[in-house]
Amino acid sequence: MDCNLGTVTGSAARWYKQVPGGVPQFVLVWYHGWSSVTYGSGFSSPRFTSTHQSTSDYRLMINNVEEGDSAVYYCQTWDGNTVVFGPGTKLIVTSSSLPPPVLTVFPPSRAELQSNKATLVCLSRLSAPFAEVS
Repeated sequence: MDCNLGTVTGSAARWYKQVPGGVPQFVLVWYHGWSSVTYGSGFSSPRFTSTHQSTSDYRLMINNVEEGDSAVYYCQTWDGNTVVFGPGTKLIVTSSSLPPPVLTVFPPSRAELQSNKATLVCLSRLSAPFAEVS
């Protein structure tokens, strides 16, 4: 996952993990001038690590991803006295043995069709968590 801090070049990049309905968990902090990464509770090397491409471009890497890693990951830095968060990156990890979701489409009612409207309702069952339906 990449994080561009824009014009902020003298600050460390912090990474947070947030599952839906949960509070953000601190993953790690790293600055391009440091020799090591500082980890949050429950996160450690070599599964979680960070690199940089420049003084403002950082990358969070997760090795051997697990379904429990599914979350939105945010980078954060300081711009002077202001805390700045990136937009977040959604990571979805699913088992390769998951069956496809079961989709059921419900047609519009006769009354609705007579009014020249047609609303379809689509129900998705047995889908992976975090699945986006559009």
